[in-house]
Amino acid sequence: MRSLLSLVFAVMLTALLGGCDASAEEAIYCLAVAEPGIVLFVEDAETAANLAPIATARIQDGDYVETLRGALFDAPGGDPLHLKGAEDRAGVYTLTVDAEGYRPFVLSNVEVRDNACSVTTVNITARLEPIAS
Repeated sequence: MRSLLSLVFAVMLTALLGGCDASAEEAIYCLAVAEPGIVLFVEDAETAANLAPIATARIQDGDYVETLRGALFDAPGGDPLHLKGAEDRAGVYTLTVDAEGYRPFVLSNVEVRDNACSVTTVNITARLEPIAS
C-alpha cells in the first residue's frame, strides 16, 4: 500500500512539475471588484497635512469628466480619505485639484492603463501651496 501511494504521489508530482507547456496561456482569475484608475492623495505642501477632506478634484480624459469630493474617511473606521476616480477606465487624464485657501494643482498626461482584469491604479500626491493672506 505504501509503495502504491508513493507511485501515485510521484506521478502527480511529475504531472504538476514536468507537464507544463510554457507556450500555453495561463489562466487569469479576476475579482468582480471595480478598481480605481486614479488614487489621489492631497496634502499641504508646507505641513504635509491631509487636505483630502476639503479638496475637490476634477479628472478629465477628452469628453469624459469626473468630479471627486472629499469626506472624512474612506470607510467607517478606515484610512484617512484619498480621492478615487476613473473606475475601470483607462485613459490619459488631466487632474485639477482645488481646496479653499490653496493654489490649484494641475497635472496633465496621467496615463491609466488597462491590465488583464481592470486597470492599473496610478497613485498621485497633490501638494497644494497655501495662498498667503
